Amino acid sequence: MGQGSCKKFIAEGYSVVGTVTHNDPATPDKFRKVVVDVMNEDDAQKFVDSVVAEYGKIDAAILTVGGFGNG
Repeated sequence: MGQGSCKKFIAEGYSVVGTVTHNDPATPDKFRKVVVDVMNEDDAQKFVDSVVAEYGKIDAAILTVGGFGNG
């Protein structure tokens, strides 16, 4: 779901910056990824602050952290 959303925003001309838990090479073109532990509040805040400092604002945030286990 996250990758599909990123591809849509990129197609619409938005700059997309996202977090990953590890350096996964399977990310869309024109997607700037930053390795962040979003479960760590200080790290997450530093990430948000750096994006706002670079781009001036955040137009949208999609939170797709998590998952589920079978069985």
